Amino acid sequence: MRYEEFKEELMKELRTYVLLHEEHPEEYIIEDIGKSYKNNMETDTICVRRAGDGAGKSVNPEKEYEEYRSGRTLREIVEDWPGWRTELPENYKKAAKEIEQGWERMKEKLMIRLIHVDQNRHLLQRVPWRKLEHIDLGIMYQIQIDADSSTAVTRLIAKMWNVTEEELYQTAYQNLQEEECVFSAGELIPGPEGPQLRETEPLKTEGFLYNPKLWYAVYADRLFGAAAVLNRKVMKGAESFFGRKIFLFPLNTERMMLIHEEDHRLLEKTLVYLRERQEEGADVENELSNSMYVWEEGKLSLLKGPK
Repeated sequence: MRYEEFKEELMKELRTYVLLHEEHPEEYIIEDIGKSYKNNMETDTICVRRAGDGAGKSVNPEKEYEEYRSGRTLREIVEDWPGWRTELPENYKKAAKEIEQGWERMKEKLMIRLIHVDQNRHLLQRVPWRKLEHIDLGIMYQIQIDADSSTAVTRLIAKMWNVTEEELYQTAYQNLQEEECVFSAGELIPGPEGPQLRETEPLKTEGFLYNPKLWYAVYADRLFGAAAVLNRKVMKGAESFFGRKIFLFPLNTERMMLIHEEDHRLLEKTLVYLRERQEEGADVENELSNSMYVWEEGKLSLLKGPK
């Protein structure tokens, strides 16, 4: 294999390694820096770095080419490279092996994750996604590893599986309709990481009167559970309780909170809270969004301006 061919194959092997062995492979950028001069010597460089980081780990493909010519394989070269971080947990190793087994094996574990578009441009460059119409959120796709962990479907994974974003969406959306999604009520309890919902007994979808002293939420019982707002059954249940127009805001990536259309006091109080959260620079990657949304006639839109 000639050097230029080797260099291309080395970059492919690096991408595969990151995909299968890093907890958040979508955050990594692997780029060919090209020739540079250091200490009066010309050196070829490949850089591996996290999106947003100014610096990363450098690989000298010329040096590795000599290793390859001496009999080492590309996989051996990449696996032995000292730039890699710590050993992955066993559940991620298992997921990596399953990902390699293909789309048919993994599609039942595919789930929707809502994500703030403008605040996650670096991440969205590396994953298949789509924007939700009329709001500032988009959809990306996660693979459920276990009850407490998941990993993003990157463009490289989708290419490996030979599936389009449309196929990912249709599969994940159908999976969401079959998920156990919850409509619940409770009290918001202040905490060091923001307010938490302490739930009362699970609500039925009909026959209860609205209690302005309680907070209401929908969620899927898994990571990134706020995606439950796209579950037809749970939102139909919420409509039967609230009416056909509902105000919503994400408590975090796990819960989507609901406010009755006529509860003006709570709506105004929440808008103040969201403005304060925005002014404080709240991390929308964890809190999803600092916006208020409107659910009406089965569609989401962004609440613009004061009510």
